[in-house]
Amino acid sequence: MRAVLLFTLIVVPGMAQGQGGPLSRTAEHERLDFLVGEWQTTVAPLQEGGEQLHGVMSCAWRIGGLWLEERIRLEFPGRGVRESLELITYDPSRKMYVGTWQDNLSARSTPFVGEWLEDGTFVMTANLQGADGNSVSTTVRYTRISDTEIHMEQFVTTRADAPRLVFKQVLRKTS
Repeated sequence: MRAVLLFTLIVVPGMAQGQGGPLSRTAEHERLDFLVGEWQTTVAPLQEGGEQLHGVMSCAWRIGGLWLEERIRLEFPGRGVRESLELITYDPSRKMYVGTWQDNLSARSTPFVGEWLEDGTFVMTANLQGADGNSVSTTVRYTRISDTEIHMEQFVTTRADAPRLVFKQVLRKTS
């Protein structure tokens, strides 16, 4: 039984994609190299009187350099720590970036797709169902300012509303 389960988990997914062996990194994977490293993060308050939040982000290539693992730990004074994990890759069969995002605020894994804009900004978008049952779209934009600074913004769109900025974050590389 164990052997069948392992075969199903390891071999069958690759066979289903028509792969003859492990995938190789592509130029599309390398475009995400700017995220690799350890980062200090500061989240700017979006409302008057709001507090600035601080945390860390760590990004590293995993699984043969095909999946970028992004871990964020953000401290909310008096309310605890938010931890999240993202896995990002480029899917050559679909010709798009894909990934999942998880955090300690919910028990769900959120799939997303990503793309590069003409201005050099990397954008990831997820469509999900909000707590009220309505659809919600969330978009995260990564803008590389320099080798040691990235600006990250998250926008949320509900129903027919215009995108609303949820947070602005500045990441500064520490290693």
